Amino acid sequence: MPALPPRQPPSPAALLRPIATRLRAGLRWLGWLGLVAGSLLPAQAQTPAHAPAASSPVAAAAALAPAELPPAEQGLLWRVQAAEGQGAPSFLYGTLHIDDRRLIARLDQLPPLRDALDGARLLMLELLPSADDARAFQQATQLPAGESLQALTGPALGQTVIGLLRDRYGIPPEAASRFKPWAAYLFLNQPARPIGEILDRAILARAQRAGRPLAALETLDQQLGALDGLPMPQQLKLLESVALRHDRTQAAIEGLIQLYLEEDLNGLADLQQPGPRDDAELAAAHAALVERLVTQRNHGMVRNLAAELKTGGVFVAVGALHLWGDQGLPALLAREGWSVQRVR
Repeated sequence: MPALPPRQPPSPAALLRPIATRLRAGLRWLGWLGLVAGSLLPAQAQTPAHAPAASSPVAAAAALAPAELPPAEQGLLWRVQAAEGQGAPSFLYGTLHIDDRRLIARLDQLPPLRDALDGARLLMLELLPSADDARAFQQATQLPAGESLQALTGPALGQTVIGLLRDRYGIPPEAASRFKPWAAYLFLNQPARPIGEILDRAILARAQRAGRPLAALETLDQQLGALDGLPMPQQLKLLESVALRHDRTQAAIEGLIQLYLEEDLNGLADLQQPGPRDDAELAAAHAALVERLVTQRNHGMVRNLAAELKTGGVFVAVGALHLWGDQGLPALLAREGWSVQRVR
């Protein structure tokens, strides 16, 4: 039997290719639904009070002039139409980027949601799958040559982060050491297990089977810019917070799902507040991340939606927290003059 050639160590590129998909999932997890950093809350604060639902959400919203629409606190499905009733209605739907069958089952279990999705002429997602984007994203997560994650974090935090990525996510230390802090943060905010089909992917597959046209609300560069533009001290503070409390982050995921199933946008938003609450530096870093990753992007999405909403018949799937509050998409669209009504 001939001798086997000596085994060559994998190249950095080979190590990173299987990780790129998981990192892109992390970007969607972080940006489309919000931040799992809410698991850092003190234990007594992890079950927020739920805002009571209106007895007739659609009728209550319809009775308001567009500019008077209150901040969205409940509801995942919203109807959008010209204030004069012209054109076909469009729909906004808030998603949760996680592979839980309960979420996907809703697409058939809830008739208003099913009808809105299956009757749309166009599906719009935040991003569409692209091999070019996957390569660009992989490159964007890497530190410049000669730099390492441990050098930025310091030895103690670096050891903790690299260990978590190795032991819970299967990332080799030589690959993890090349991550920018925000890339490591994306990983540690995800469930520490293999990811199956998620809700956004199920919505996309359903539209593709129906031969429905697809469009993206953003470019990858816009999403990456929101993360790369975060000052390094804030990236490091956020990474430290999730690394030191990783068990609590993981434990909070089921609570996140329950709030979503209850369509409780207030609860989801409250769950995102980092803790401990007296850490002013962490609070500032989190506020900056939300501003860049949610609020600023919402304004861009409204601009990019305008032309398609005029035609109507659009189903827009975005992370649930893009709907919440006075800077959420329903409130912003109402201020632009659209008639916006909560359906569920």
